[in-house]
Amino acid sequence: MTEQKIGDFIVKALDVLHFKIVSDLDQIKTSAVSVQDFFAPKFLHWIFGENEQIQGYEGLQINIFLSAKRLIPYVEITYEKKAPAFAKIDDPIAMLKKHYGTLYTDATTFEEKVLSVERS
Repeated sequence: MTEQKIGDFIVKALDVLHFKIVSDLDQIKTSAVSVQDFFAPKFLHWIFGENEQIQGYEGLQINIFLSAKRLIPYVEITYEKKAPAFAKIDDPIAMLKKHYGTLYTDATTFEEKVLSVERS
């Protein structure tokens, strides 16, 4: 985790954001999910700015699961520490919504509204 840290509560977006294409909920919830199951982007300036940094977190992990047919995202965000309220804290969900439009942060809703529809 230390390699992602740039400064206090600033991380490299390229080190913390990963994608996986899924067709069912088991591919999201399985405890056997490993880093090898994901792929990382080459560039993120179109979401996180020219410096490709996310401020306000340490130990940040953003996993984006894309539905296999329509690439609709389900986003999971975890972190070890969040900066104090008076500091600048980016909102990764809002930043991703600006790019994707529709995204889900609840796995059950993602399964009901996206994955089950794609299987029909």
